[in-house]
Amino acid sequence: MKNNIREIRKKREIKVDIMARLTGIKAAKLYYLETEGAIPSLMHAYLLASFFDLDVEDIWPNEVIVMAEPAVTYVRRRPLHQVAQP
Repeated sequence: MKNNIREIRKKREIKVDIMARLTGIKAAKLYYLETEGAIPSLMHAYLLASFFDLDVEDIWPNEVIVMAEPAVTYVRRRPLHQVAQP
């Protein structure tokens, strides 16, 4: 799935291992998402958007992301600092 994860991460000079620790998403999964080899789960999409302080659409432009309201509500109720501790 086409995304801007790598460009955003490199522009902000964030290493994947640091990003993995702060988001709780495994580094291997982040690499896989960056190389467009995977479609993110809704939770991962919102975790990354929250981490970068962007909208999901800024990370995955020109893609259609189907949102299930219970999952969106779940992610929004848990701020990033409660999801993953460094």
